[in-house]
Amino acid sequence: MKPKVTVQSLLNDVQNPTTVRNLCAENVTYVSLNYNNPDLHKIMPWCGTAHGVDAIIKTFHDVSEFWIVDSFTPEAIFSEDENVAVFGRFTYTSTRLKKSVTTPFAIYCKVQSGR
Repeated sequence: MKPKVTVQSLLNDVQNPTTVRNLCAENVTYVSLNYNNPDLHKIMPWCGTAHGVDAIIKTFHDVSEFWIVDSFTPEAIFSEDENVAVFGRFTYTSTRLKKSVTTPFAIYCKVQSGR
């Protein structure tokens, strides 16, 4: 599977642990919002650098406790060799405040074949 297709497949079903396990190496590194910011991690526990497939699965579980993802729309996806970049927007609603927000997102993945 080409890197771009791998990332598209992952994003289409990222909340499914079987999909994540099938598409990611056990030693995957996942960075959310920053590499290391302990203060931000206190209020958004999924922020920072994590390792392993379970880190990705846990991230989407943790996020779903605070936010309902109403829409997730990739608008452009580019790839060159093993590098894939995705740009888009998503709308989410706070589970506590019931407020909705639409925000852009950017994702960078390095996909290596032959795990």
